[in-house]
Formats: sequence, C-alpha cells, structure tokens
Amino acid sequence: MKLEAYVEPVSGLTRIRDRETRMRFTRVVAGLCWPKGTTPGAVVALAEDVAADPVDGYRTLRLVDYESHADVERLLELAADAAPLVGEWAGRSAITVWVGNPFHPYAKRLRTFNERLTSQGRPRITLRPAPGVGAGGQLHADLAPYLTARVVGRSALVLGRQDLVAQVEDAGRDIRRHIEDFPAVAALLWGIAYCDERKPAIGRRQTRSGSADTVAGY
Repeated sequence: MKLEAYVEPVSGLTRIRDRETRMRFTRVVAGLCWPKGTTPGAVVALAEDVAADPVDGYRTLRLVDYESHADVERLLELAADAAPLVGEWAGRSAITVWVGNPFHPYAKRLRTFNERLTSQGRPRITLRPAPGVGAGGQLHADLAPYLTARVVGRSALVLGRQDLVAQVEDAGRDIRRHIEDFPAVAALLWGIAYCDERKPAIGRRQTRSGSADTVAGY
C-alpha cells in the first residue's frame, strides 16, 4: 500500500489515502512494543477506513506496516521510517498517533532518539500510553476482546501478513500471559484498542456500501 496525503476540496483538511486504490483513511495508528529478552520488539501501523459499516459502525483497520527487531536502537530507526508517505509529502510518515508502554525502561531512549530526529528535520515519536497500560501488568486476556470483536462475525481487520497472523494465533493459546511477552501481538492489539476506544473526529458519519472485505477473519 502506498499512502499519500491530500487536501479535501470542501473541508480543506489534510487526509490520508491509498494512492493506487484511492481508499481514504481517518488516521494511521501505530503500536510500538519494546523487545522482551531475545524476542524482537515490534512496530505495527494500522490505517482506519473513513467509511464505517452501516450496521455495527466498525471502521476496518488495515495493516500498512509491520517491522520487528531485537535491538532497541534499530527498532526505533525502523519505527521512524514506518508507513512512509509518497508524492508531495515523501520523506514524512503517515502515522498520526503512537501508542505503547512509555513507562518501560527502554522508553527513556526515546528522548535522545527524538533529539536526533529533530536535528534531522524528521517527525518525533511521541509514545502515548496504550489503553490499559500502566504501572501494573497487562494480560493478553485484557486485550483479546478487541481482536475478537473485529474478526468473529465480521471482517473489520485486514492484516495480509501470515507471519503476523501466526504470532497472533500462537499468543492466543496462552492469554493469561503478560501481553508484552508477545511484542508483535501487543503492538497490534494496542493499535486496535486505541482506535476502538478513541473514535475518530470526523465531520459526519460515513458508511460503507457493498460487500465486506473478501478476506475472512484476519
């Protein structure tokens, strides 16, 4: 998917769309989860459709980027380059919100990294607490309902990456473990939870007509 920014002629607002399909998105939300031991950390970026389902109101989330690395500095570099825009805004990222665990010890590295990004004229990574993230532990079971709501009985999540789908399925076999034991799954579920808990502020309700996505489940 090639993302580009464009200005809506009526509202004058800058929006994001797929350059090839012209599919429009309300926002691009990225989850960032730090490495856990030898397990690579992960970045998962999701684009949210402008059009909402006319029955249940869900806006489909589509995977636009997925990166992972066990080295924190390399992970942050990958994050800074995630979901790049093409065209007039090339060199910038389509990501509008970063969510994750800003209380993790690795999060302290963001300050120095962001200073470097600023010196290079690149957007900073401002990591917000994902829904449910705090000083205490967060179990996979706490976030699993967000995934279930999108893939059981509806197709409101399109991943298209079998490696990520496999990790989601593996983690689902042990939902009593801490979500950050599964960094890629944590990054994904944090992004989904943010979108579902904080609805986009758009001018009017828009609905999607026609059939649902042909991809069943994920």
